[in-house]
Amino acid sequence: TGYSGTAPIGGYIAVCPEQLSNTKTYLPSGYKLNSLYPNPFNPTTTISYYILNSGHVMIEAYDIRGRLVDEIISKFHTPGYHLVRWDASLYPSGVYFISMDAGIFQATRKVLLIK
Repeated sequence: TGYSGTAPIGGYIAVCPEQLSNTKTYLPSGYKLNSLYPNPFNPTTTISYYILNSGHVMIEAYDIRGRLVDEIISKFHTPGYHLVRWDASLYPSGVYFISMDAGIFQATRKVLLIK
């Protein structure tokens, strides 16, 4: 299993689904933001999600006070399964909320950064 990309811009590493396995590509039946893994984490966690239709996807991290701390990803995606790895090494320990907005779909997951 490999990944492409680097982490300096936006604190994420993009992972191509084709690199995850040799199984056939499939289209999801809906939208979903999966639980982050690992959680708790130090200093990186993986965000996986499904999107049904092509469109703009924004994933952001908020602190416990609701302040935006990082725009993890903001780009156009094709339908399917996607992964990004959030590198939170520049942030203090604490509770963070990862929010995904894909047009008609919005979801939030809670994660705990422990250093």
